[in-house]
Amino acid sequence: MPKPQSLHLDPSIDAANEPITSDKSIGLQVVDNRPSKKLGEVGDPNKGMFDVVLDEDFTAQVREAMKEVLESRGFDVVPEGGATKRSLTVAISDLELSSVKRPLDFETNLKANVFVTADNVDATYDREYFVVTRKTSAAPPREQQSNQLVNDAVSQALSDMASDEDLFEMLLRWVA
Repeated sequence: MPKPQSLHLDPSIDAANEPITSDKSIGLQVVDNRPSKKLGEVGDPNKGMFDVVLDEDFTAQVREAMKEVLESRGFDVVPEGGATKRSLTVAISDLELSSVKRPLDFETNLKANVFVTADNVDATYDREYFVVTRKTSAAPPREQQSNQLVNDAVSQALSDMASDEDLFEMLLRWVA
């Protein structure tokens, strides 16, 4: 039987592990800019709908995953606002989950948006990474399935960002 779901975000990021620099400092900040902690609802409209929420502070987990990626690429990660001319802000800007009952099944959609701002002295790089996932099933997703959908989507958005060569090219520009 469906019930309210409280999810946990702990993404894994796939990225090139080849160092592209050595000892260039970068400030890293991760923020949760979602307008609501509620991702959506699951259930059967005829039998009851239940909230799906992600209300924990997941920024430390995401920051640690991003730190590992940046360090594998050769950056020295310092806290945001540290003495560095390079900075990267990763904002989880939207997570939405909807499960719609259709005549023979349920269609579950998940949308994840990650907005990134990178600064390097006189240059700024902004980009939003979108991931949309659709699954069909005989019943509404259970908490474990919803959690997997959210983690997969956020992991994919962060992996796309970590593989963005334009982003890293801008971060590597010579700084006086």
